[in-house]
Amino acid sequence: MYRNRERQGTLAAEIRRQIGAIQNTRYFRSLPLFEVPRNGNAPFEELLRQVDEAAAEQAGRQ
Repeated sequence: MYRNRERQGTLAAEIRRQIGAIQNTRYFRSLPLFEVPRNGNAPFEELLRQVDEAAAEQAGRQ
């Protein structure tokens, strides 16, 4: 059990070290900021509406 905790601590330290490395810092800063478009779900919402209508139509026929 002690050995597993030691490995986890070592792994966490290695991940922190790599994230803080100057090369990764430069890379992360060069990435564009993530932004969700405001109307990004409009086509999906329309598709769901059509599926719901088709399902209701199908249920009415049976």
